[in-house]
Amino acid sequence: MHIFLSIIAIFGAVIMFFPSPVLAGDAMLDKLNRIAAGLGLRTVEPANAQGFLGDYIGIVLASLLAFLGVIFMLLTIYAGFLWMTAKGNDEQVRKAQKILQTTIIGLVIIALAYGIMRLLESILGGLFKE
Repeated sequence: MHIFLSIIAIFGAVIMFFPSPVLAGDAMLDKLNRIAAGLGLRTVEPANAQGFLGDYIGIVLASLLAFLGVIFMLLTIYAGFLWMTAKGNDEQVRKAQKILQTTIIGLVIIALAYGIMRLLESILGGLFKE
């Protein structure tokens, strides 16, 4: 279990701090459009930022992840409060430790989801925006 959490933490750190890939989306799209126009093929204009479905999905996901992050932080504070006020009660300490453990796992999952979302946004978003 400890090794699994270490692997997830390392993977999350790599994804969160991974530099955004350099995409030649606009330059390549312009070249492809010129080639297609020269061959007499129809081209599709890239979607503008206003009203693009991917933008709305990104906003909803970012808001959801932020909300879940706040909930997990509140649970962490609650677990710390339970642990500090246990006064030697082993059952309450175990309950606080269990809440803290699941909260940390949840925060790691939220951080990974956010990192993956940002990575996909940087890869896919550059292809569709002007």
